[in-house]
Amino acid sequence: MPKTHGILVPMSDVGLLYDDVFLSHRGDFGHPECPERLTHAVAALRAHGLWDRVQRRDGRPVTAEEAGKVHRVDYLEWLQREVHGASGMLD
Repeated sequence: MPKTHGILVPMSDVGLLYDDVFLSHRGDFGHPECPERLTHAVAALRAHGLWDRVQRRDGRPVTAEEAGKVHRVDYLEWLQREVHGASGMLD
């Protein structure tokens, strides 16, 4: 079992959010996010026999409740006001 901060975690309890649409994301010049980074990460998981052991989930829109667990309310309000319905990068 892998260790997470000294705690043993069964692989069946490890989740991975993955969707092929992530392969179309490319950050600005010099930004580490790119399709190749994801491709290499997946290849490493496969090479170590972990790809089939984690709980993979498809991508989907996040709920307000879920977003509120990891972002401040003022940031979420700003997103709603400034970029609602738009597309593009927020980095």
